[in-house]
Amino acid sequence: VLNEYLSPEKCIYAVEECGAPIVSIAGGEPLLHQDMPEIVDSLIKKKKFVYLCTNGLLISKNIFDYEPNKYFTFTFNLNGLREDHDKISGQDGVFETAIQSIKLAKTKGFRVTINCTVYLHQRIKSLIEFFEFVSKELGVDGINLSPGFSYERASDKENFLNRENTKKIFRGVFKSKKFKKWKLNHTNLFLDFLAGNEVYTCTPWAT
Repeated sequence: VLNEYLSPEKCIYAVEECGAPIVSIAGGEPLLHQDMPEIVDSLIKKKKFVYLCTNGLLISKNIFDYEPNKYFTFTFNLNGLREDHDKISGQDGVFETAIQSIKLAKTKGFRVTINCTVYLHQRIKSLIEFFEFVSKELGVDGINLSPGFSYERASDKENFLNRENTKKIFRGVFKSKKFKKWKLNHTNLFLDFLAGNEVYTCTPWAT
């Protein structure tokens, strides 16, 4: 499927077959898909809540293809402050571009959330500062958290979190007095899982 072009018709059919009220369009980079505006528009007309994930690099070029709507959200992949995000992305300067893109989307009236994947080298203090920054300075409408789950094909497994690392980091983050002020897009079930208070028999990305 990863190497297959999906027409707007196939995308809409898949959504209707699934029946879920929320559609997350992930990547790669969805904004590279030439039919993405048509796909998003069709889903919105069907009153599906659409989360379009992006690294922010193409927002300034493509933002005029979309209109603010209560059913539509730009979700930016942002994995920490400048040093952490650029290191994880493997490219200098992408943090600043993402920040400018978020500000542009907010100025245009779009709903904006961020996806933050946490890796082993990141520090609890830096993560807390990051969540404060996106909440206060950027005013994002939500934060999606995920530990960096290991997977078989990953070339670098050293920076992924095992279960003990996950519990240690997220328990430290959740102890912050500022924690309750952050808009986390998660149920208490998932937050309890991150903190090690619950164990579930499900696949990591089965949200």
